[in-house]
Amino acid sequence: MSRLKTLFKYVMWLVLFIVFSEIIINMGLNASYKKMDSKESDIPGIEITEAESTRVNGKVKGRIEDTSKLEGNLIKFDLYNDKDNIIGTKYVEIDKNNKSQDFSFFFEAEGVKYFKTSIVDKIEGSLTDGLGKIKFLDHEWSKIEILTALIFTYGIFF
Repeated sequence: MSRLKTLFKYVMWLVLFIVFSEIIINMGLNASYKKMDSKESDIPGIEITEAESTRVNGKVKGRIEDTSKLEGNLIKFDLYNDKDNIIGTKYVEIDKNNKSQDFSFFFEAEGVKYFKTSIVDKIEGSLTDGLGKIKFLDHEWSKIEILTALIFTYGIFF
């Protein structure tokens, strides 16, 4: 019976440690996001609802109110660092069949401070324009993915 109590204590401490780590990590991640500036990006009909970056990654989310009023086929996002060097370019396709459209993209890059948007008809240049030190992600990590990575990391170190 005492072994069962000891095992229960170890499991309880492990669960408490994981919960505490999850809370601290989420607080740290949410506190490290800073609002990104938008320069020369006043395009009617496009609303940027969230544009934030940390030192190493970021996210941009927005909404197109009326796609039929926009002239081009793509929204071009140029991401810049604090030295006004372009880090990379992301193109978001405009779906003319829908009246409104939500869009979002996530990226991994160091030091992105602001972005510029424009409407274009086709992709200009290569997708590796800029410093080429950017990686665009398909989605933001979910809580399950973060927890899985956390457990995997605990498994490596303990």
